Amino acid sequence: MAHELKNFTIGIEEEFQIVDSQTLHLTSGFDTLFQSAPEEFKEYIKPEFLQSVLEIITPICDTIDDVNTETKKIRSAMLATAQANKMNLISAGTHPISRWGEQQRSAGQRYAELEQRLQDVSRSILIFGLHVHICVQDLWERLQIMNQARTFLPHILTLSANSPFWMKRITGLMSYRTSVWGPFPFSGTPPIFQSVEEYNAFKKIFEYTHSVDDVRKVWWDIRPHTHFPTIEFRIADMPSTHEDTMAITAFWLALVKTLHNRIAEDRPLPIYRSEYINENKWRAARYGLSPECRFIDFEHYKEIAATDAVKAALDFVAPAAEQLGAAKYLKRAYQLVNRRAKNGAEIQLDRFYKTGSFDAVTKLLKDQTCKGIPAYQAIMC
Repeated sequence: MAHELKNFTIGIEEEFQIVDSQTLHLTSGFDTLFQSAPEEFKEYIKPEFLQSVLEIITPICDTIDDVNTETKKIRSAMLATAQANKMNLISAGTHPISRWGEQQRSAGQRYAELEQRLQDVSRSILIFGLHVHICVQDLWERLQIMNQARTFLPHILTLSANSPFWMKRITGLMSYRTSVWGPFPFSGTPPIFQSVEEYNAFKKIFEYTHSVDDVRKVWWDIRPHTHFPTIEFRIADMPSTHEDTMAITAFWLALVKTLHNRIAEDRPLPIYRSEYINENKWRAARYGLSPECRFIDFEHYKEIAATDAVKAALDFVAPAAEQLGAAKYLKRAYQLVNRRAKNGAEIQLDRFYKTGSFDAVTKLLKDQTCKGIPAYQAIMC
């Protein structure tokens, strides 16, 4: 596989929950898993602020089929590594039971400084997300794509919503992870940048005043990476299944390609204020894909069903998805908006209401995490 960054190459980061294989409660297992991992996979696993988080990253992938192959291969290896150490991995935006105050922070100066600066805001970050990087070489174009792609943040949040529980409580939200993330500085919907000069001036004032000294301290839902020529999409809850992960990745890839084409043709989409987008984000976090979720159509000053809005977005990117070989992965997203399937939050809530058991929910999440990972499924699940 080529490791050259070029337009529309892809990389993703998946944040998994590390749980005890018996209780399925979170456990501080990252260091053990890293030490036990096969050598060829160690470069693809990274720590996070808490020791109960395992981040899996892909190499640079030329195509979305490469992403599919790499994520399955690495996930399979780490699921087996966890099982060998009496642990398991769970894929969801929050853990239904475990409490943030009981988690152990990872070692290292960066995490110590983050805790010192943010205090309980950082300690409570018991949340798990999917981050998708798409390469766009030109910074001006990255900014223009980001300005327009902001509109679609609620669409992906409503598809990916997968965190209805928090510390053994039904939160009433389909994506409670969004609320936990909210207090972080430089989080949420990014501002609009009309030029590279405006963006650099924005960065400079916060760099000079010691607010931001590293791109990793800018936690917007979409951000232009400063170390790599990529746009990073960060809004999604960690999906329950690999199939859902691929659907979200396919959408972002096809959207970037679509917006790239429209910029080249001088047909950019309208750019909306963050306050507008945040209202739809709130609705997505609260209601997910349920019938109660209605988005605001800012162009026509009316409400529409969120499922109709997401379907229109999928149709909008479908030609680019076809061109990039991503159309087959969008089928899952169409199943969700056509209500032939349920998203992660709905599946979790269904299991809880049927059983009255949070333990039953965590067992379901464990099973969902290895769904579609044949090598692991055949041995362990």
